[in-house]
Amino acid sequence: LQVENTLFRVSRAPFETLSPVFSDIFLQPRGANPMSILREEGSSDDHPVVLQGYKKDDFEALLAVINPSYALINKSVGLTAKQWVGVLRLASAWKMDTVRKYSIKKLSKLDLTPYEKITWAQKFRVSEWLTEGVKSIVESDSVPPLEELSLVGWETATRI
Repeated sequence: LQVENTLFRVSRAPFETLSPVFSDIFLQPRGANPMSILREEGSSDDHPVVLQGYKKDDFEALLAVINPSYALINKSVGLTAKQWVGVLRLASAWKMDTVRKYSIKKLSKLDLTPYEKITWAQKFRVSEWLTEGVKSIVESDSVPPLEELSLVGWETATRI
């Protein structure tokens, strides 16, 4: 698999198991002639499955979650909030429901700002974060800074 300009030599098994998107990619019919000059995507390092539009750092964080040996080898056992958001982003895009739920659980345990909760709730459809974020802002004794409100978008800010 190739993300950005990096080639990842990883087992396809966890991807097939956890994601219907990858199951479809990997179960594409092979060419009728195995001796064909045309190489198939994913058949070799020279012809990888290219995952365009995704970040290498997010993919590495996802690998740390779905492939524990990758995490140990790369010393990335404890993920940061930014990395967990990357995992959530990819798990959502690739319909990895168990990984998505796990990343939401992990992020929920972190000390997220109300604005982060609202932003990510809208982006990844996590209703409890939206409720928690709005409640925290509304119940606060201080006036929310405009800079922070702009993070959630002006339409959402005016509704708060």
